[in-house]
Amino acid sequence: MLKGRTSSRPLHHALLVFGGIVSLSCWVGILDAQTTTNPSEATALNTIFQRFGIRATQSWNTTGNPCSGLAIDATDIDDPRLNPGIKCDCTNQTNCHIIRLKIYARDVVGPFPNEIATFTKLNFLSIAHNAFTGLVPKEIGLLNKLTVLYINSCGALSGEIPSSFANLTKFKILWAMDNNFTGKLPDFIGSWTSMTDL
Repeated sequence: MLKGRTSSRPLHHALLVFGGIVSLSCWVGILDAQTTTNPSEATALNTIFQRFGIRATQSWNTTGNPCSGLAIDATDIDDPRLNPGIKCDCTNQTNCHIIRLKIYARDVVGPFPNEIATFTKLNFLSIAHNAFTGLVPKEIGLLNKLTVLYINSCGALSGEIPSSFANLTKFKILWAMDNNFTGKLPDFIGSWTSMTDL
């Protein structure tokens, strides 16, 4: 009597699928391991957060690497889960840059952090409704990609608008009301030809 040969095809297909899933998981893991935040930017961010006693929410700092989780997906910076929050540009795939930073209404008290100048790719900065003191650092003028700056309702910010702000020619939005600024409006505001909201 001849016995029918049992087919190993279903098992073979199952092993192929399983192997593919394992390979894909390993490949994604390797990508995650290789994609890191620019080291100087990560250090500056951690320094700012430690100084003001705030921490990243788990929804975006998922791995200990700031540019992870919500920081690298399509989530908008206005999402309440991103406060404090960042958005990153990882097109390089090995060295992500922080391009958006928000610390909104977190009861932060103290001098404006000079470390902000480290984020040279920053195009959005919102630190409104806190209690920063002293002058706005001239180093912000180094952030020549900045298009949006919210420093309104920081109460104790004082002095004149730094002359280095003349370099911020890509400005579209600048909110700076409810502070203690002095002096006249600087003439270089006329060079902010992209401005839509001042």
